[in-house]
Amino acid sequence: MSAHGVEQAAQLGVRLAGEGRIDAVYSSDLQRARQTVQPFADALGLEIRLAESLRERFYGAFQGHDSEEINTKFPAEYVEWQTRDPGFAPPGDGESQRVFYHRVVHAMEPIVAAHPGGRIAVVTHGGVLDCIYRFASKLALSDRANGRCSIAA
Repeated sequence: MSAHGVEQAAQLGVRLAGEGRIDAVYSSDLQRARQTVQPFADALGLEIRLAESLRERFYGAFQGHDSEEINTKFPAEYVEWQTRDPGFAPPGDGESQRVFYHRVVHAMEPIVAAHPGGRIAVVTHGGVLDCIYRFASKLALSDRANGRCSIAA
């Protein structure tokens, strides 16, 4: 994370602290999310609660490859992936969009339940935030995302 990103995360923490209490800060346990959440949590004076379940979607054999590489290495699977079928799971134990969505929703249930009436901050990844937004907005997995998520790492 750049020095500018660290400063932005700290400024956001200070701003939120000034707007009222934050009861807890949760984060994905992956490094890029932890780097974002640390200055944020420090500014709020809160402990970070790391959760593996808040990780980004696992793409199996597609992981770490761009679209062109996936198309070259897995041409049939690439075609199926491009249909955006929520049930399609990439080879190598990749998560389908449906499985990923349910993982995220089930990860959030105990977090929300632990803070009834409270305010929590969740610092995680864009795909996770998209799932949370879809659940809260009752937006189907087949609907196009509209990019309303914030604080993605």
